[in-house]
Amino acid sequence: MGNKIIRLDERGGKMAREQLTREEAIQILTRQRDFADDAKTKDEYMKVLEEAGDIVGYAPAFRCLVKGQEPEVAIRWGK
Repeated sequence: MGNKIIRLDERGGKMAREQLTREEAIQILTRQRDFADDAKTKDEYMKVLEEAGDIVGYAPAFRCLVKGQEPEVAIRWGK
């Protein structure tokens, strides 16, 4: 797979596959980190973390949003 991962998302009750590049994943984590910074409650923060995990993977999302790593460091695939 190289520098791409498979993302699953729901469209009309069916699962669709979409591949992300490392650069796209970094952009998504950067955006989700901004959303997490704006979260006012634990539930809002957890929703942002869940969405990031669904898109780029739970390990990179956790490393970025919980541990505070930069998105470029948190995404370890495709280097």
